[in-house]
Amino acid sequence: MAIVKSIATNNITNLDKYILDGEAHNKALTNARNLYVSAHNLRKDYGGFYNSMYIASQNYAVRKQADKLHKKTQGYHLIMSFSDTDFPLPKNDQELNRQAKQAFKLVNDWMKQEFPDDSQYLIGIQRDGKGKKLHAHVALNSVRLNGRVIDTNQLSINHKITLGRTHNKVREKIKSKGLAERTQDYMADNFKKVTGRDYQRVPFNQSDLIKSNEKQISLRGSKSWKDELKDELVELTSKSTSLDDFVANAKSVYGIDITKHRASVGVDDNGKKKYREAFTYVFKDSTGQSHKTRDFRYTKKGAVRGLGTDYTPQSLQHIIEFQNQQQKQVQSEKLDEINNILDSTPNVINNNTKEVDNNGKKQIQFKPREPELKSNVKRVKQVKIDKSSAEEVDTSEYDKHTAELQQRNQQEADRRNAEISRKLQDDERKRKKHKRLQRSNNQEAQRHHQGRELLTGPDFASFNRTADDLEQSNKAKQHDDGYQR
Repeated sequence: MAIVKSIATNNITNLDKYILDGEAHNKALTNARNLYVSAHNLRKDYGGFYNSMYIASQNYAVRKQADKLHKKTQGYHLIMSFSDTDFPLPKNDQELNRQAKQAFKLVNDWMKQEFPDDSQYLIGIQRDGKGKKLHAHVALNSVRLNGRVIDTNQLSINHKITLGRTHNKVREKIKSKGLAERTQDYMADNFKKVTGRDYQRVPFNQSDLIKSNEKQISLRGSKSWKDELKDELVELTSKSTSLDDFVANAKSVYGIDITKHRASVGVDDNGKKKYREAFTYVFKDSTGQSHKTRDFRYTKKGAVRGLGTDYTPQSLQHIIEFQNQQQKQVQSEKLDEINNILDSTPNVINNNTKEVDNNGKKQIQFKPREPELKSNVKRVKQVKIDKSSAEEVDTSEYDKHTAELQQRNQQEADRRNAEISRKLQDDERKRKKHKRLQRSNNQEAQRHHQGRELLTGPDFASFNRTADDLEQSNKAKQHDDGYQR
């Protein structure tokens, strides 16, 4: 089974050098860096070799002629790796060279199928990796000979969902195969023809379509950096008394930099842009890697990105206020309970009793013990929140705000979907108008052409000749009549 990868490069010269120059990485099977080298729309040097600098200069000339030297992506690095089932370890050099030619045949025909004929690319077949697997490196220029760029949709590994016109000319979502799946289809059809062996397809895995490393980590059962960040932010809300305190604690306790900025949330009824306060988080995970993310945002298709709506300044403010309200109410209830216990406790003799003289008789005066409110307050602060008491707290205001926020998010998503639908309808109307105008121009040109044929055709010419003969005949007749007189 063949695995294909696609990597954009900003320096195709270094890519050409990596493929062609240097020694083999692993010399267990061969001392050669490349077993087979060839190129398409690229010339060899005067010595009949593929020279990395000469090839890079040809790629540069094409980009310069197309006025695309400013283009950041100079090329693409395609890697196709075959398994030991596809090409087993060779027994001798003859078998190794035969496998290299077969691999080149497969890769070269695959490139011709996937990319236009005026593309520039270099192919190197190698077997010098650590795993000793046969593989191919392809350096593809980002600009074609005609000056156009390579379609990046062709280089998308996984399938794509695009908007296109179907048979009934209605624009709707269309699923197209990615480069990986198209490669599997090509190998299934051509591998046996070239090598004589059956091809084993790579099994399709839905999780492969998820490019996000954070989602891939979550699927493997580990905690992603986003989960780490969310856990720390939730813990900070219980330790903060205000939003400013929350931002300060995030920096001092966990080293999280929180920046406040404005984020657009659409337009109002008058078409004026509306904004909200937003947070941007800069965070280092447990491995020391730095990450940056917004609280949340909407994509053009209405999907939510970032941490989520619970981590906006507005949501965090309400969470902190709600938790402070809970703590105050619980503390008040506990304090009332302690005071009730103290009120029901009988007076006891303290160390400050004194003797008083009443008519010469000694009596002991008892002083009631005053409750030590100061120490009691300290004990209240150390009491954990009782769930039964917390459930009695009125959360209607917080629930109301959450519902309003969700409603606004849904309205914004509906507005974006409606805007996309209107744009598609406008495109369809423009297309029909252009088609009607083109049809009208064609009809006018056809009428004009037919009119010219009538004026220059053989019938009109014979008509002119007949009229000239008749005029000359009349003049001759008049001359004869005058002569006879």
